[in-house]
Formats: sequence, C-alpha cells, structure tokens
Amino acid sequence: MKKFLLTLEFQKSFMDALENGSMKNWYENNEETLTKISECLKAIDIPETNKKEEEISKLIKNSFLLLFRAFWDPGVFQLKKRSVIEEFKQKFMETVESKVSDFFSLFKCNINFKKWPKFYSSYSSYFDNVIRLARNQGKLDIVVETEDKNQYNTLTDAKAHTHQVNIAKEENMKDQQKEKSQVLSQPLPKREYDQTEPQKIERDVPVMVQRSSSEDSSASLSFSAKINDRNEEFQRELNAQNEKFAEELRKMREKRERLNREAEEDMRQFRKESAMRIQMFLNCIQLRIRWEEQEQEWGDWLKSLRVPIVRVKTILLEFEYQRKHNDEEENKSDIMYLQKSVQIAYVILTYEFENLVNLSYRYEDKLFLKVIQYFISQLATKLCFMMEELDEYEQNEEFFNKIKEMSKNIDAMDIPTTSKLRVICSSASPDDYEHVDPPKIPNYSCVITEVY
Repeated sequence: MKKFLLTLEFQKSFMDALENGSMKNWYENNEETLTKISECLKAIDIPETNKKEEEISKLIKNSFLLLFRAFWDPGVFQLKKRSVIEEFKQKFMETVESKVSDFFSLFKCNINFKKWPKFYSSYSSYFDNVIRLARNQGKLDIVVETEDKNQYNTLTDAKAHTHQVNIAKEENMKDQQKEKSQVLSQPLPKREYDQTEPQKIERDVPVMVQRSSSEDSSASLSFSAKINDRNEEFQRELNAQNEKFAEELRKMREKRERLNREAEEDMRQFRKESAMRIQMFLNCIQLRIRWEEQEQEWGDWLKSLRVPIVRVKTILLEFEYQRKHNDEEENKSDIMYLQKSVQIAYVILTYEFENLVNLSYRYEDKLFLKVIQYFISQLATKLCFMMEELDEYEQNEEFFNKIKEMSKNIDAMDIPTTSKLRVICSSASPDDYEHVDPPKIPNYSCVITEVY
C-alpha cells in the first residue's frame, strides 16, 4: 500500500498559494503527486451509508483534481458531459442536489473570499471518511503531520491536536501577561527587597555590614531599571495586540461593506432580468405557447429564484461556525448582515409572487402559475419567520439553537424544478390551487427597503 505524508511544509505551501492567489503555479508544481493521490482515491469503493456522506465522498474521490483546479478556474464544474467525472457530476446534481448543495455553495464561496479554513472545518469529516476508506481498503495511507512533528491518521485528529497546543500556548501567554500586570500594579513585598541585598557573611562572631549611600542608590536604580524594562516590554506587546485587533476590525468592516454593495448590485440586476423574463412570459402566453415548449426559459427563471436562498444558507453555515469564536459585538454585526441577506431573498420572492399573481388574473387557465405561487409563498413565509426571530437577537445558546433549527426548514430546492412542476400539474386539480395565500408580512421593527 502506498503512503503519503502530508508534511507541514506541503500544508504551508498550499495555504501560502491560496493567500497569494498562486494556486495554479502550486498545482503545476505538485501535479505529479496530486495525480498519484487521485488515481489511488478513484480505486476505492464507497459503501452505502448516509446519503449525503456517500455522495460527497464519491465527489471527492472522483473529482479530486477538479477540486484543486476550481481554485483558479471556477467554471471547471460547469463543463459539458465529456468524461466519466462530468457524467457523475451531472447525475449528482440531478439526484441529490437538495442534500449536498451546501457543499458546492460553501466551496465556491470560500474560493472567492479565500476562506478555505472555514470550508475545511465544515467538511473535513467527509475528507477524513475518504482517507479512512483508502487506508482500510489498502489503496493509500495518508498521514497528517503537525507542527511538533507528530503524525495523525485523519485531518480532524491533527487539527484537534494543533488546537490543544494553541490553547496551551495562549494560556501560557495569558499567565505571563497576568504576572507582568501584577508586577506593574503592586509593590514588591519587603521580603523581595531584602533579597536584593548582598548575601550576609556568616562568621562565628556576628559582623555588622554597613552599606554606603552610593550602594543604596545603585541598588535602587537597578531595581527601577528592571521595572521600567518590564513596563516597556508589556506596553510593546499591548500596542502590538491593539494594532492587530484594529487591523482585524478594519478588514471586517471592509468585507461587510463590500458584501453589502454586492448584495445591492445583485438585487438591481435581478430586478432588470426579472422584468425581461416577465415580458417574455407574457409574449409566450399571448401567443398561446404552452409552458412545456418554453421549459428551458422557465427552468432558468426558477433557478435564479434559488440563488438568493443558496446565499442565505451559505451565510447561515458561516455564521454557525464563526459565532463560537466571535465576541458579542461581532456576532451582533454578523446577525445584522444575515438579516439583510434574508430580507433581500424575501423581497425577491414576494416580488415574483406578485408578478405571478398578475399573470394569473389575466390567464386563469394556467395552472402551473398557481403551483409556482404556492411554493414561493411557502418559502417566503419561512424567511419572514426567520427575519422576525433575528430581530430578537440575544447572545445565548437558546437563540442560536432557534436560528439553527429554522435554517433546517429553508431549502433552495423548495422552489420546484420544471420536472417536478410537470408531475404536479399532470395530477393536480385547479381547485387545489384556486386560492393561494400570499407570503406572511413581517411584523418587526426593521423596515425592508427595496432596491431598484
């Protein structure tokens, strides 16, 4: 069985390339090694277990090289079906998209924003599953090296060890800072002053040792110098820490401002494209063209409705990971951004719901319009409940657990595909969708502002 040691140097070169935007060069330099690993992984068999784990494991072992290429070529997964891997990808997206769409969403998001550690933390267990299967089936033994040169059989075990080491270092640093603070804030006890005196000479007959004024002055200056040195060292460390925190806050503000601008631009673009689509649908219906004959156009429109929902799910996943490491102010700021993203998704769905209502009034015999209204209304109502809950933000586990449970009920695939729509319309009765309730209107303090 072949063995591959994931050395610390190999890991560092990967992270440096990711940070510097030089993944293509890194891939070319390590292509021979990566290709050998890929060939070994393709030979393993994935047992039937949890559906999500099974499909993601298949994706990792079959598309190992493509996952690396996606760092500089995000369109690598959008190719036509021309290989076994692409055929698998097509089948994968058709059959289990609702179960593992978060994998692709978070993967693409972290490529764009250089947040590989977040994606790694969320999905390392799936990579570990592939590593264990490769080892157990005698195909490849992958071992992970840590900073202290220890070796572990999985990524999770290596990360846990590194985390424990870092915690120990942080606690040691805190102890040192605490000790320095005590030295600066409290006078030394008299016993320590006594210890600074020269060692007494022990003789049979006691001898009185007298110190001159110059010696007293020298000892006092020496002690003051030590205190000043400690004070300066502590102040340097404090200034460096403050500068680090200020830089992190600046980056967070810039990131949030950029994401807000992108969200607003996406909203404007959506408005423009939506108006064009509605006009196209009107033309088709006026010409008595059946919707099945325009299935591709309807499919593209339905897919565009899923995009803001996928974004909300991605932000929810990131928040669930980050909030455990953030302070209260950071969590509050992230909640506000999450709430805005949910609002945008809600506005988009309600806007399209109203468009469909207008079409339904003009063309009452179009059952599929009513069916789409129903699913959009259901999903928009779920988003409304989440907005109201986010408005009641509290820094406690009960609040976070509520958000986590509510996020489980929000799924982009609640927007039906054309295939699902065809099946429903073939068996549904118009009476079943005669009256479709509109989406719930939010009842909370934050006002939704539509962006035109």
